[in-house]
Amino acid sequence: MRHRSWIVAAGLCLTFITLPSQGAPGLAVAPILISGASPYRDGPCGERPVVDSEHDQFLAVDPSNPENLIVAWDQDDNSGTVAAYSSDGGQSWNRSMLPRLTSCTSDAPDDYAWDPWVSIGADGAAYAIASLQDADAPALKNPHEFAVGVNVSHDGGRTWGDSVIVARELLPITVTDKTTIRADPHVAGRAYATWSSIALFPGTTSNLVSRTDDHGQTWSERVTIYAPPPDRAVFDSEIHVMADGSLLATFLEFPSQPLLLVTGDFQEGAFFVKATRSLDNGRTWSAPVTVTELASETLNDPDGGPPLDGVPFQDVSTSIASDGTVLVAWVDRSADPAARVLVKASNDGGATWAPPVTVADLATPAFIASVAAHPGGHWAATFYDLRDDVAGNAGTLVSAWLRETRDAGATWSEVALGGPFDARTLPDHVTSSPEWGDYFGLVALPGGFGATFNLGAPQAQVGATDVFFMRTATD
Repeated sequence: MRHRSWIVAAGLCLTFITLPSQGAPGLAVAPILISGASPYRDGPCGERPVVDSEHDQFLAVDPSNPENLIVAWDQDDNSGTVAAYSSDGGQSWNRSMLPRLTSCTSDAPDDYAWDPWVSIGADGAAYAIASLQDADAPALKNPHEFAVGVNVSHDGGRTWGDSVIVARELLPITVTDKTTIRADPHVAGRAYATWSSIALFPGTTSNLVSRTDDHGQTWSERVTIYAPPPDRAVFDSEIHVMADGSLLATFLEFPSQPLLLVTGDFQEGAFFVKATRSLDNGRTWSAPVTVTELASETLNDPDGGPPLDGVPFQDVSTSIASDGTVLVAWVDRSADPAARVLVKASNDGGATWAPPVTVADLATPAFIASVAAHPGGHWAATFYDLRDDVAGNAGTLVSAWLRETRDAGATWSEVALGGPFDARTLPDHVTSSPEWGDYFGLVALPGGFGATFNLGAPQAQVGATDVFFMRTATD
């Protein structure tokens, strides 16, 4: 939920940029720069407050060819989605834009796009999703102001079809948020789009899903994955396709009214990660089970400055290994400023969960954990932390890390991904906190893992932030 709302924009042309090849991947290779100058800089959206800034990047790997990778990110604080693709396992990257997504690239009716997500299917088709907003509609009145759109690529991310609207909200003052998408790795042409629907009136939230069986040309009617009691809210739904074709969805449930959810204010009470299954391609869903309880703690600046995250709950990452092991990762900030990065595993498709495993036990704040898994207990987790920050200094120094285990979490090794950089140099989010985004990209690759992440200056080369890729290989 990172959108900067209620502003206006118009159209832009497509650009295509090629990046130079980098060295072969290894255990501690320097991060590879993926992003660059904003393709919107010289167009109608070039005068927006934030230009040359990237966040909310997500990485996908082709299930039939792990050399093919695609990453998508939010460009210039919701101006649109930019993608990059690699056909050599991340050694070199090219960038492309998603057409007819927002008015920054075309005459599309929507002006803003946020929460990008990408997934690659059984036949190599790639699906990129985003939440959309028509800022020209009367704010908080037009029932079609918010929507969910998907672009599809059939050539590994080199080119993309126009955005197809999966759903437009039918009720006034209803926001679409935290869109995710999962292509079926077993059935060509099938993918599942999910999002959170936040209806300020009558005051409800729900997690929804829609399915395509024809490569995104058409989408099924939306189905409710889960709708909580009136005094609670749901958010952050993510779907995975199991080996038998059944679906697993994980999400957050917490005490909040929808208006508070949109404004970033939250009620005190228990936050839970929950999981639910579907055995009929998303048509119906089981009663959810609780994975874990979370502490709802704001990410505070150790030097006493404004909070580093305007939203006191955190996003949760889910991954499934090829042997069916399900992992959920999050950061426990209940002992602020200390933090623990934790992982829970399930070996029965999410029905029951083992006790949490500690990835990192830190004396400093940490945030945005992501997880990926190979079979046999070979896992990885990424996160940001403030271990390089110095008390009383002028800035707030943040670094990115990857930890890897081959024994299901008994021991971990660590690789520095990048940093430190000063969080105070990042553009402000709508909640007046630095714009981190909500997630890393992290996937399992042959022999190791691949991660995408944001870094600020001095690593960032163009603007306040850039997107980087790094691959670890331990075999």
